[in-house]
Amino acid sequence: MKHLKKYQLWGCMATSFAMAYDMTLDEFYQSVGHDGSEIVYPELPEPMRRRGVHPNECVLVGLQNGCAVTPFEVHSQLQASQDINALLDIGISRFHRKYARKTVEQSKTALKNILQSTIQEICTPLDSNWLDFKYFICRRRGVLEGWAGKCKHAVAFDRGTIYDPDGPQYPYDRAECERRGFFGNRLWIVDKVAQN
Repeated sequence: MKHLKKYQLWGCMATSFAMAYDMTLDEFYQSVGHDGSEIVYPELPEPMRRRGVHPNECVLVGLQNGCAVTPFEVHSQLQASQDINALLDIGISRFHRKYARKTVEQSKTALKNILQSTIQEICTPLDSNWLDFKYFICRRRGVLEGWAGKCKHAVAFDRGTIYDPDGPQYPYDRAECERRGFFGNRLWIVDKVAQN
């Protein structure tokens, strides 16, 4: 994988996918049809005010160039609904089973604790998810997406090496990424496929 540096503040996603596809950044932008520079939210600071390049556009470029792209999220969830009322219903039903005969104050404290643990249980990634995440980063190539400060950020990865469009390349280590202020939470695994 050739290490590329992004041209502009909003270009990390595009630059990372270009690296994963073995394309130049100019070739990638030409395939997308724009460079993401359009200002769509003028009230926001850079780079959040720019259109950027959406992951769906990045996947489409891959498909057009013989690559399959598979998403993998570390914070995958199993739940019947994303509706907060459904979460409250789960917590309240757990509460009623355990604390039906307590005082009002005991009940309030218990309900608060049950609701917090229910939400944490649903939203906390399992340790095995982190192991799978590391497995794919160390054995495959693609794009690692996450947060850096208040903005989303993306870096390319290739068999255990991170290629940051903002800076250096370095061996993947979750703690090292977080020390650098980057908190990855989604992979876009890239595989070359045979074309007909």
